[in-house]
Amino acid sequence: MIFEDNDGMAITPNGGFDADLGSIEEFENKIVDIAFENSYLILTKRKTFDELLEQEYEEFLLEDYSIGLFAHDPVEDISNDIAEIMIKHFEEKEEYEKCFEIKKVMQSKLIDQILKLNT
Repeated sequence: MIFEDNDGMAITPNGGFDADLGSIEEFENKIVDIAFENSYLILTKRKTFDELLEQEYEEFLLEDYSIGLFAHDPVEDISNDIAEIMIKHFEEKEEYEKCFEIKKVMQSKLIDQILKLNT
């Protein structure tokens, strides 16, 4: 598996995969979990984009790279479709509090949009 940075340059894990990630499938699942968690943290304003970029991913053994793993485009608002996918992801992980918070934030955004239309 080869990852690319924003300039299309290959990023490969130094020294291979972490011993706790026994297969490529587990490695890919870890990436997906981190991406959804980061998008959740952005949506709920627990962390900023810059804070997440500074985060190190030791399990991937990547050195000298600032990588951001997200389930959405972090320069845009999270769409309803992405929010629904995030909810399904966290339901599968039985993290129902996160599902509730995502729904709450998305409902708040919808109310704000409706109020803007009425003014």
